[in-house]
Amino acid sequence: MYAFFSDLDACMGQIANTMIGGESHCCFVVTNRTVRRVKIPTDIIIVELSKKWGFKLDMVIKRTIPNKVMPARNAPENESSNTGRTMTEESVVILKY
Repeated sequence: MYAFFSDLDACMGQIANTMIGGESHCCFVVTNRTVRRVKIPTDIIIVELSKKWGFKLDMVIKRTIPNKVMPARNAPENESSNTGRTMTEESVVILKY
């Protein structure tokens, strides 16, 4: 998980280098997934990482994932009596530069 956010941070730096200050927006569509029963707040992490590169939060739009193919619940430890919810909502994080 650390490698993903480290790479994302580096990408944000590259994106910031190509944007025009005061006129640019950047959008990320993400979901807050669960790893080992711990919810990872990807949308909040993106907002926090982006501040380092000069971005400001414009807005976060939450919406239900349309046409979801995977089930709403699963048993990640393969114990049918111990189920957890899967990703059913996504966040559109809109940043200003």
